[in-house]
Amino acid sequence: MKNQGEIASILGRLGFIKLADDSRISFDYEQDSDLKPFDLVSFIIKEVPGSNTNSMYFKAFDISLLERPEITPQSKLLRLSKVAKTHNISLGKITTLLQSKGIKIESNPNAKLDEEQYATFLEALTDFDDELDFRTTFKRKYSRGTIVELKIDAIIAPSQVITYFTDDFQGRLSLLDIDWSFPESQKSFASLEVGQNIRCCILSIDFESKQVILGQKQLKKQLSGTGQWARIERGDQFKCELVEELKDFYLVRASSNEFGLLSKGFTESTQGLMKLKVQSKSDENDLLYFTPASLDVIVQEEGILELPNEFSFVEPDLQDFYSFKKSIIGRHATNSQIEFIRDAFEQFPNIFAKDFELSQTIYLAFELKHQSWEFQFKQNAIAYFYPDEELSKELEVNLLKKLETESYWVRFNKRKKKETGNEEGIFFSFFNEDINIYGEVLQSNGGRDTKFAIRDFTCGQAVSRSTDAKKRNSKNGAFLFKAPLKVTSPFGVLPSGDSQSQILKAILLKNDCLHIVKALKQEAGEILRQEGRTLAIIDKFLEYQESLIESSKAPAIFVNKFEQTHSPEGGISIVLEKTIADSLELEDETQVIIRVKHPKEDEIVKYSDGTLVLQGDKCKLSFRNDVRTENLKNGFYIEKKISKRQIQIQREIIQDFLQKKINIDHIESLLVEPEKIKSPVISKNELISKDLIATEKDQPNNNQIKAVRKAIGNHNIFLIQGPPGTGKTTVISEIIQQLVAKNKKILVAGQNHVAVDNVLAKISKLSHLNLLRVGNIEKIDEELSRFHIDSRVDDYKAVFGDFLKNQLSLLKMLLDYHERNFSEDKITQEYNKRVNEYCAEYSALNASLKHRHFILRQGLKSLTINELKSIVIKYEEWVINTHAEVETLLRPIIYNSLDVVFSTCIGIKTDSVFRNTDFKFDVVIIDEAGKANIAETLVAIELGKTVILVGDQMQLPPYMDNSLIDENSPGSFPKSEYGYEFTQEEILHALKTSFFEFLIKRIETGGFPKDNMEMLNFQHRMHPHIGEFVSKSFYGGNVQMGARTHLNKLSLPAPFDNEVIFFDTSNCPNPFEQTDGYSVKNNTEAEAIAELILPALFDGQVSSEEIAIIAPYKSQVANIQKYIKESQTCRYLNIDVSTLDSFQGKEYDIIIFGFTRSSDHRKAPMINGRKKFSKVGFLDDARRLNVAFSRAKKKLILVGNATTLVDRRSHYDIIFNYTELFQRLVDLSKDEKVGSFLKIADYYDFRNPFDRFSEKFRIGNPLKAVFHSVGVRDNIQYGVFFIVEGCRCLLPVSMIPANRRSELFSLAVGAEMQLLLFSKDIKAKRITLCISAANLNMSDIKQFKVNLWNEYANELKENAIISCKVTKQESFGFFLEMTNGITGLLPNQYAKNKGLKLGETIEVVIEQINNLKKQISFKLR
Repeated sequence: MKNQGEIASILGRLGFIKLADDSRISFDYEQDSDLKPFDLVSFIIKEVPGSNTNSMYFKAFDISLLERPEITPQSKLLRLSKVAKTHNISLGKITTLLQSKGIKIESNPNAKLDEEQYATFLEALTDFDDELDFRTTFKRKYSRGTIVELKIDAIIAPSQVITYFTDDFQGRLSLLDIDWSFPESQKSFASLEVGQNIRCCILSIDFESKQVILGQKQLKKQLSGTGQWARIERGDQFKCELVEELKDFYLVRASSNEFGLLSKGFTESTQGLMKLKVQSKSDENDLLYFTPASLDVIVQEEGILELPNEFSFVEPDLQDFYSFKKSIIGRHATNSQIEFIRDAFEQFPNIFAKDFELSQTIYLAFELKHQSWEFQFKQNAIAYFYPDEELSKELEVNLLKKLETESYWVRFNKRKKKETGNEEGIFFSFFNEDINIYGEVLQSNGGRDTKFAIRDFTCGQAVSRSTDAKKRNSKNGAFLFKAPLKVTSPFGVLPSGDSQSQILKAILLKNDCLHIVKALKQEAGEILRQEGRTLAIIDKFLEYQESLIESSKAPAIFVNKFEQTHSPEGGISIVLEKTIADSLELEDETQVIIRVKHPKEDEIVKYSDGTLVLQGDKCKLSFRNDVRTENLKNGFYIEKKISKRQIQIQREIIQDFLQKKINIDHIESLLVEPEKIKSPVISKNELISKDLIATEKDQPNNNQIKAVRKAIGNHNIFLIQGPPGTGKTTVISEIIQQLVAKNKKILVAGQNHVAVDNVLAKISKLSHLNLLRVGNIEKIDEELSRFHIDSRVDDYKAVFGDFLKNQLSLLKMLLDYHERNFSEDKITQEYNKRVNEYCAEYSALNASLKHRHFILRQGLKSLTINELKSIVIKYEEWVINTHAEVETLLRPIIYNSLDVVFSTCIGIKTDSVFRNTDFKFDVVIIDEAGKANIAETLVAIELGKTVILVGDQMQLPPYMDNSLIDENSPGSFPKSEYGYEFTQEEILHALKTSFFEFLIKRIETGGFPKDNMEMLNFQHRMHPHIGEFVSKSFYGGNVQMGARTHLNKLSLPAPFDNEVIFFDTSNCPNPFEQTDGYSVKNNTEAEAIAELILPALFDGQVSSEEIAIIAPYKSQVANIQKYIKESQTCRYLNIDVSTLDSFQGKEYDIIIFGFTRSSDHRKAPMINGRKKFSKVGFLDDARRLNVAFSRAKKKLILVGNATTLVDRRSHYDIIFNYTELFQRLVDLSKDEKVGSFLKIADYYDFRNPFDRFSEKFRIGNPLKAVFHSVGVRDNIQYGVFFIVEGCRCLLPVSMIPANRRSELFSLAVGAEMQLLLFSKDIKAKRITLCISAANLNMSDIKQFKVNLWNEYANELKENAIISCKVTKQESFGFFLEMTNGITGLLPNQYAKNKGLKLGETIEVVIEQINNLKKQISFKLR
């Protein structure tokens, strides 16, 4: 007969079924992978053998899914999904409408509304429809593009103008929407006054804030759209004057009124007119980029000039034919493609510009009786642009003219016509944010007559609503059209001659060039894919992980025990057992979902979101929402909230890189043409660090110095290998200081927060640097959170407040000097002097705020005294009311002032500034690069012009869940549709190899220049006895010992008097490992650490802060923590116990490493006629062992089964000889000069404390007990706990006289007391004490006698002669007490007339023993 139960949880490959009595039974999840939590199932139970033991346990098999019985609703309820379908409205809108009426309900399709709630929803829906009608009417009246004249109500410096619009709405005009040119915007803004009427164009309507967003620049023609701008070419010369000094550039104005930028690196003198020439144009900003006219040749390769991305006019590889030919894509072009591109450059030097300029006019013609004219233009378009006017010929003409003034992106395509299916046609599309004109090119007369016929016309649709979209279109063959445009009605006149054919020829030439380059980029991308096959595997694996997230629900863990605790952030937090975190495989702070059983329905519903974080041997759950803990008292479920964002960021970078949508030249060259990687120039800069200055003098062969100097002179990519303790953080700190001194912007990234914070902690001591920490502030070291952008804003608010006051002071000073007719030179002199005084107090914002002071001066030069007075008044008002805007104004100033940004590799892309802009750092430094996979590394590299990778391929590799890449697992990556085409060797290489290791291995094959890598070769952390073992074992002896490492010594008594101590468990009763279903643990090692090693260290006055314990498995970590918590010596101490993965980058005086793995090869099972020996798993990883051993500064204490470790059957010795490594380690510990080797069972009794106690003490024995605590249950005191010989014993309240209870309940911890052993419960391992037999009540006395009899009866022999004490006289005889406490009767027939006295000791003979009645009788000897 089958049993029934409910799936309780699924943990990896192991699932659990909950039975009717709340007990649980396990099953193999991979065999029944279609099951999920809460499913009702039937199954049979079988007994199976346990792992590595002779024990048996029960397990579920033949599992079948059962249907749940339908639950009849008790009242009429409507599901949200049905309400949404009925009213054609989203779930979110339903919850929002109900919330507006005071009803809160979860946006869940299964949530339900009662009749009253549904009626409230209908009422809210009616109100919403009324509001929707109003908005529709308002938008029709004030549609986008409507021109209005409005009066200024207020001017909020430095960037906002507020106008009257209607009684309920106000208009808002931003500084950025006044003019296409920002300098002109500033000038116009300064001239505006309250009460002035201004003409604006409506851009959008914000109904929530009741604001109409306005623009003025849309009424003007953009300079970059004029013929004047079009005629400006690269190399044209202008006379320019200085307008403003920016941080890295001078803003200049040309004599013909164009604005431009000149890099400060080109000139020191800016007096008078400067003769400059155009280097490039930025259409989006109406800005020219200038260089001095005297600079004849710009050679970017030599580092003279590097143009910022935002001012790049043409891709660097497509600037001219020479650039194209030498580029990666050019080298893959065929001869015919090269000739075609050469001809194109000769005809149009800017053929690859993102815009297309012609002097001839292109005509786009509507056709008579075609829908594009009759319906789409005459009805839809006119109604859209002129909603309140009647259709007329005049409107038609006006709209045609409007279409001609618009700016368009253009795309031309050749494809087969739908009508014929064979004939090839040419089709075009002119589009912008509001308009899309689609058509076909009609040719006749042998191609001499050309007509651009409009076939489709739409407006009001967002064809390309953002800069990002335009960039995508540009990459897909679209370009900005800059030729004159004429749009004609079906009756319009088209030009005669071949002008339209010439335009088409030019457009098709550009179009063909773009298609050739696109094809070449794809071909280069394919080569990158072949050369960098690793990237393709990582991309497929990330796609596989996405599919896992989409197709499977995270396992839910049931929780029924918790304690409420204080939450410093406010709200509710609860404390849970650490096993919950282990079950969820929690590594760091994790976002979770909490679900509970609905109180009225038999279903599990979402209750809240939360954050789960480890805290010592517990974990804390903080709720995001307001919750009531009484709703959790019956238990709840926790599941991980899984986000795909980090995966998506990595995939986007890989795809963009392989498709050449982003340009990382140094990586492309590395993969395709490694010979292009330049060797670094060794810098001669003076060192800053005193330690490094001393090192250079005392240790000329120390590679720290060479690494620093090469990193400063790096042209592209440079590697620093930092073995343990070699001072890589010191090297990074020096590199950062040197580069900042050269005005370089730096990103320091790492694979995890700990690595990033380690560097930041050291750099933060340099107060002159402006630093920023990017990322979730809750994951940043608390002491370093002050560098987060939110904290930086708070820090600088006071400085910014002083700046605003100083701006006002400068305004008043200028007004005063002008009223007193000071000369311009005198004003400038005094102004500069005052500014310098102010800037001395601005700390890290000095440069940015100083720059803004000078902008103020420049903007006020042309104003009259009355205008200055008006500005002063307005500015005073603005400063008073600016508190709400301070943060908005301050953030960009902080970002512009930064020297160094710190972030994780992925985290940098979570910051909107670095995600949404083309910001490039001068240098990207990635620390712990050996732990970052290739995709993570590329995310950070993409943001840098040059890269420095700091890591060690001999330490921890990128983390990988091995179950996902197990080729024997049915659902793993190698067996999936995503990974089947790759070999297992390729997969392991790609997913468990860092980019750092990838490059190191290319050195061996000549794929990466050896000069671009330095290994730090002196370690300063470990005592030489530890350090030399690490150096020889993992670095071929190439890491030398620092001059002072011999001082890393800790004097302790034996056996801890040497540096390497090995506690061998092989002679213990049970040294072998145990499994807990999904991991490995070892009780013998855990007990040895908690009860022998730690107490001995603490006896030697070692502090717990000096010790860390490392175990290779999470289960063993939890096991050691459990033993420590139960230990009387260690339980109250905070000792760091963790797995290897969290220790890289840390160091401790003493490291205790528990090997955990220990197998009895004598009992190896027979499989296919051969013995299958257990291997040591994680221990066969040289990188992990390297990290474990190298954390120790002074003592390395090892705990494990030496017999297993040195047995060749325990290891895979193919790649690395682990057997030899462990043999050398054991031999090292046996060297009396270096270490100690101890057989642990010779020093410690591994029986549990209860067994030791039971053997030593017997019922009735007096005991020396130490007070521990008072036992309380449900606020009632039930007894007192004492410690005797390490055992916890209870003195029940029933055995304490009433007059002594107050005394015992108030004992101090550690107080001693003489008590009696009342009972020992062998099964429950429970010990009960009493004060004395005389204090017991009748029932307890009776039980005590039974306990004594059970303890000693089998030792009693009839006719034995013993001594007894006379304790009581009755009419029938005397009661005698034996020395063991058992009493018996001496009848009167033997005692009469013998003169026996109470308390007297006499010798008697045991006459009879009655075991049934537990009685004994004596006779006199």
